Amino acid sequence: MKKRNWKRLMACVLCATLISPSATTLAATEEIALEVTENEEFSVSFEEKYPEVGKALHVKAAGLAEGESCSYTWKVDGKTVGQGDSYTPTAGDLEKFISVTVQTTGGKTMEHSAYFSKLPVVYIDTNNVPIVDKENYIKGSMTIQGNAKFNASNILYDGAMEMRGRGNSSWEAPKKPYRVKLGSKANLLGMGKNKHWTLLANYYDSSLSRNKLSYDFSGELGLTYMSSENVILILNNQYQGVYQLCEHIRVDEGRIDITNWESIAEDTAEIIAEANPDIDGGDLEDYMVENMAWITEKKFTFEGTSYDLADYGIELPDIDGGYLMELDKNQDEVSNFYSKYNQPLMFKSPEFVKTNTDMMKYVKGYVDAFEDAIRTPDGYTTYQGEAVHYTELYDMDALAAYFLVTELFFNIDGMKKSTYLHKDNGELMKMGPIWDMDWSAGGPYDQGTDNRWQVLFYDDEMVSDQWYRSIIGDPYFAYRVKSLYDEYRDSIGEFTATGGRIDQNVAYMQEAGKKNDSKWTSQVRGFLADSEMLKGWMNKRISWMDQQMESVDSLLASWGEFRANQEDGEIVRIEKITSEENALNIQVQTSSQELVGFYINGLKYGEEKAVDGKVQLTLPLEQIKESGAQELFVVVRTVNQGVVCTDYQSAEAELPEVTETPAPKPTETEAPKPTETEEPKPTETEAPKPTETEAPKPTETEAPEPTESVITVFTDVYDDWYTEYVQYVYDNGLMTG
Repeated sequence: MKKRNWKRLMACVLCATLISPSATTLAATEEIALEVTENEEFSVSFEEKYPEVGKALHVKAAGLAEGESCSYTWKVDGKTVGQGDSYTPTAGDLEKFISVTVQTTGGKTMEHSAYFSKLPVVYIDTNNVPIVDKENYIKGSMTIQGNAKFNASNILYDGAMEMRGRGNSSWEAPKKPYRVKLGSKANLLGMGKNKHWTLLANYYDSSLSRNKLSYDFSGELGLTYMSSENVILILNNQYQGVYQLCEHIRVDEGRIDITNWESIAEDTAEIIAEANPDIDGGDLEDYMVENMAWITEKKFTFEGTSYDLADYGIELPDIDGGYLMELDKNQDEVSNFYSKYNQPLMFKSPEFVKTNTDMMKYVKGYVDAFEDAIRTPDGYTTYQGEAVHYTELYDMDALAAYFLVTELFFNIDGMKKSTYLHKDNGELMKMGPIWDMDWSAGGPYDQGTDNRWQVLFYDDEMVSDQWYRSIIGDPYFAYRVKSLYDEYRDSIGEFTATGGRIDQNVAYMQEAGKKNDSKWTSQVRGFLADSEMLKGWMNKRISWMDQQMESVDSLLASWGEFRANQEDGEIVRIEKITSEENALNIQVQTSSQELVGFYINGLKYGEEKAVDGKVQLTLPLEQIKESGAQELFVVVRTVNQGVVCTDYQSAEAELPEVTETPAPKPTETEAPKPTETEEPKPTETEAPKPTETEAPKPTETEAPEPTESVITVFTDVYDDWYTEYVQYVYDNGLMTG
């Protein structure tokens, strides 16, 4: 059973100390400090946080007897370079171990070393136990040594961790990638507090930059993305090369911040276990995480006893959100399904969602509706009894951004594997985060792809039906992609500009990259050669994409999936669009006898039949589901026995403010829909834990009693403090049991 009560007890003790400090408490603390000082052992360390070129590195010896003195021997990669209590590193010492051996007149000898790099250095010690698989965590400790950019103590780490292998094809490479789970949440290198991290090896990317460049750019475009920083990994005192310390993709605060059904299961189990002392809370938690039918049934049976959530005042979110999925042909997760058009989707969270038929049915129905919509002439399908456009099911910003990153870098795995998507309550489905880009952008398996579209390049069974192949026939999608490209064209140019992103990466990592080459000599290219190759490839790619993006017409023609007017002579053409007197007027010429549909930013606003080859629609601006100054993209379309005729044009308009329409939700038979007044009751475990900056600030008249909710706040704010404090007490033999 997880020791939740112990943690809460420690929070209570801390609260009592902070709220009502006493002389006795302070005196006890002082006595502990004095006792530790009196028994201080001989130790050696550096006074500086990290080595720097041209700045003296001073040695500090502690635990010396009175009158005892020291002598010092400094070495760089085993070669003696000096004596004395300091050494000044040179540029030639970069990417080497700097060590000092201290010998005392009392016969004590100790060595201390640090790896010298421009990059942060991650030291991991597993007591020489090897990491041999992806299933079993090996316990150990981790320390992060900062650098000129990352040196504040609150973004470094020195504590317990567990480590195992990760990846599919990357795990088979000589340079192994790892998954790291910290002993407590930490804000590693300023990327946000979390326990879960990855160390990506980037063995197939000699430039060591494709992942980070693409991840960061996707974040610029507004996609949810995983922050990362390049570091040196020293595992059990052995140099392992340059690694990418990266956030682990997971549903969590600061990561994929959506409803977390697994946390809800844990919290629900805790509430019920506390009310029923005979239950093993850990066993109940495991049961509820792995058997999720209770989410929609609102009750369950555990060890022969039935439990009703209503009896405990537990109310749950709707099942229309809280899903993180991966489109991946490996299908190696517990819960997975194939969509209507054979796309292999699997759940990263909740892992055991397959145990809830309603939730699986909801997600598959939602994805199938999206696939139906993108395959119709106008992007509409029927979902839950209503006509919906694909942009009312899937976030258009995310669709366009994901497409642009995939194409800019020509991600060969795009829409085939490592393709993530997620959906939260009341929101549309979204693409992201971007992942596994180390083979992209002219990587080792490039097939001359700098002047081709990734979406059209592959023809195997799975990607032949991939979603973007249908979407690129929509003029509105082309308009959105071109608009996004134009908006970020200057930023895109920074990849290859002199002194730009790739050049900055080379300048920062040149020594580290060369050392990584020497460790992993079997790599296809070296760091400098591959960085130069990447810059050249990106130059050609951007130049080619500039040509395709000259206009919506040129982009649609480049994709080759759009048909404006068919060869039988039937036409539909926008003659004029005006915006005046709070209305949009669209005038169209057509030879069709069919109804003409009018679409604005993807959505259908009406249809009219032509009279003498002319038709028009006058639409009050207040009816358009946009707001503010907008460039509206207007499409007119006729469909006659499968023959589609289309024209499009953009127009400026000043629109009144409107309220956004939420994403479609499940029907009542799939899950109850709570209204605003039916929000889940704020129980102790359901309340979201505020960060330090989010902690409630009560006024003098609103000072809260030191109840369980206050303790929860202190648990979050002082999590790292009391964890380190307890470890300190145990390490120094001040408490047992």
